Amino acid sequence: MKKLIFSSIALLPLCAMAQDSASVTLKGTVKGAAAGSYIYVAQPARGKVTLDSALIDKKGAFTAPFKVAEPKLVTVYIQTPGGRTKNSLNLFVEPAPSP
Repeated sequence: MKKLIFSSIALLPLCAMAQDSASVTLKGTVKGAAAGSYIYVAQPARGKVTLDSALIDKKGAFTAPFKVAEPKLVTVYIQTPGGRTKNSLNLFVEPAPSP
């Protein structure tokens, strides 16, 4: 019986790591953004950075979908067509609870 309990407790971290990622969508408008600019969402995790991007339209609007499995800090920034990065912002994001 002790082996069963110990085995169950030992497997709990693996169950926590197997959580599904939930979609998060960042929508907004950037005033004065040059045509062809992109917005990037950078998610650092375990020594790597995952980048998601969205094109900013002529009116400055964007919709950037990405996935997160747990609450985390992400960095959002704009890159102009010439490759210049500007206006970075750190945000805490979290997946919505399941209904």
